[in-house]
Parts: sequence; C-alpha cells; structure tokens
Amino acid sequence: MGLHLTIIAGETSGDLLGARLITALKRQVPDVVFSGVGGTEMTKAGIQSVFPMDDISVMGLQQILPRLKLIYRRIDETVESIIKSDTDAVIFIDSPEFAIRVAKRIRQVRPDLPMIKYGAPTVWGWRPGRAKAIKPYYNLILALLPFEPRVYQYLDGSECRYVGHPAVANLPTDKHVQGFKNKFSIAEGEQILALLPGSRKGEVNRLSEPFIETLSLLEENKQKLRVFIPAVPHIRDKIEQALKKKEKSLEGFQITLIEGETDKLGLFGCATAALAASGTVSLELALAGVPTVIGYDIDRVMAYFVIRVARTPSVVMPNLILDKPVIPEFLLHRCTPENLSTALQPLLNEASEERTNQIEAFKTLKDIMTTETDDPSSETARHILDFLG
Repeated sequence: MGLHLTIIAGETSGDLLGARLITALKRQVPDVVFSGVGGTEMTKAGIQSVFPMDDISVMGLQQILPRLKLIYRRIDETVESIIKSDTDAVIFIDSPEFAIRVAKRIRQVRPDLPMIKYGAPTVWGWRPGRAKAIKPYYNLILALLPFEPRVYQYLDGSECRYVGHPAVANLPTDKHVQGFKNKFSIAEGEQILALLPGSRKGEVNRLSEPFIETLSLLEENKQKLRVFIPAVPHIRDKIEQALKKKEKSLEGFQITLIEGETDKLGLFGCATAALAASGTVSLELALAGVPTVIGYDIDRVMAYFVIRVARTPSVVMPNLILDKPVIPEFLLHRCTPENLSTALQPLLNEASEERTNQIEAFKTLKDIMTTETDDPSSETARHILDFLG
C-alpha cells in the first residue's frame, strides 16, 4: 500500500500551508493518500476533514471557554480517527495546544508513529521549557523562521530544520499588480492603504475599531487614499458591521473589501503602506516590500499571563528575524488610533526616512529568508519524505 499521511490544521493560515504541502507531496509521491482536519483550501487539495476546522479555530480564553466542551470532543474524534487509520505519520500545523493534546494521546497508543510539527511552537518568545516538554511527542519540527533550529538545539528540543516560509514563494507579480489595478480602477497618483485587522473573529472584534478610527485621523490623505481590506468569508460581516458603525467619521474615504489570494497579492503589490494585526501577515507584507505599522490587542486575562512570561523584545516576525525594530508595533493599551496614525502617516510619504528605512531593511529580510529551493512547500515535502525514509 502507498504512503498515507495525516495532516491536522486548525487555522486559516495553517489550512493554506497544508494545502500547499499536499500539492508538493503529490508532485513527489503521486499515489500518496491524505486524511486529517483542515479548512476550505485543504478540502480543495483533497482532504475530507474529520470535522469543520472552524470548530477549533479559536484564540483567547473568552473564545475558548464557551467552546471547551466542543474542543475536547474534537480532540477525541481526531485521536480516534488517527488510531483507526493506517497512517504512516501525522503532521500537525498551527494550533499548538490542540496539537499537543492529540499528540500526547496518540503517543500512548501508537508509540512508534512518527509525528511532525510543521511550524515550530514558540519557545523563543516565552515558555522556553516547552522545547523539552514537547520533545517526546514530536519526532521532527519543521521551522518557518531561520533562527528557530538554533533555538531548539540550544534548548535541547526536538530535531528542528528550517524549511523556508511559504510567503517567500508567494510574492506579488506584475500580473497580480496589473490585474488589481485594472479590476479596481486604480488611478495614477492614488495611494493604496492595506488594512488588515486579522483573520480570527476575536482579532477583528478587538482591532476593527482602533484600525478604522485610525483612518479618520488621516484626514489630509483622504482625497488620494484608497483603502482595501482583505476579508476572509467568516469575518466579512464583522468588518462590515464595524465600518457601518463608524461610517460618519469615514465620509470621503473610498474603502473596498476584497476576498481571495489573487486580490490580496495584487493589493500587496500595489500598497503604499499597511496597517496590520500581528501575525504571518507582517512577514508577507515585509517580503512584498510594503512599509507597515502593526497593532495588536488581546483579551485582558490572556494579556496578564503573556506580559508575565514574555521573553522577546518584539512580537513582529520581521523585527525578530532582522533583530531590530524596523516595523513600529503598538500592543495592548498602546494600540490606539493616535499612536497608529502617527506611525502610519510618514509611511504614506514617498520621500520619508521612515519609509525608506523599512524598504531597505525588507530587502535584507528577503535575502535571509530565501532557501536553496524557490519553493518552501516542496522543501518541506522533501524533508518529510527524507525523514520518513
């Protein structure tokens, strides 16, 4: 019988990673069979999800607690499906708390089953002891950030290999840019602002208001500023509600919601600047060369614990990789319209030093992130197959 791999993802970004990995694995092993948990993209790629991925796509105690019963049921179902299958390995993507609970139970029943974590659990920002704690459960960790293998080695964690970040191979092209300009009738001299308040409902609930109010403070740019907001389907209504609530203060602004990867890449290729939530998108914007400001907030209970254990000078990936505060970041109580607009304003000025410095730093970032292969998903597939022998 051919190779059977189980892939488990729990978030939108992980769903996309999983879909690309499936495609890359199929190129190298055409008869490979997949099972697991995923969203829309992984379903398109060929996985029939054990349950809807949105059931476990939650963040923060306020979202987790009401769903706790459902989440534990989904853990049971995931474990049962893996145990009953003839899978050769399990590959976990994102959702580290869900993943480790499944991995622990699988290890008890099938101790020799290879388990791989695609995307290293964070041990450099907080919880360094986690590296040793998860070592018995993950045989291999495939890192998206170039410094992570060194950290795992230093902390005596699992074997960890850098495979490259998919964002490196998913950059805007001239075709994306021209298609976007044509589709949305972008005129010469117009400034484009990408507004990205997150992909989770909790993020959008917390960040929509300060992000939208930031626009109202960019009054002097209003006449030539076009604002585009990428909105995945499950958060679109939340963004629309937030815009409607502030429509009086936004009079005169041209704001468009977009969907899909093609339009997002077109936006990143055209954007003058961006205001974004912290997360993978900060890396995508930096690699696309878009000057950016980051704002982020979390519920106060989680914030209390994070502040107590945080060991990192930044939560922004490009800043960590470059080891300097290139992108301004405003977290928790500092995530205010006043702070965000003050940092964003010079990035809309083509001649400003702040804008130039970011663009130059992003060129260095791209060099650091590039691997030997131009396709990180293919590199990831190669490492998985090499490890499984």
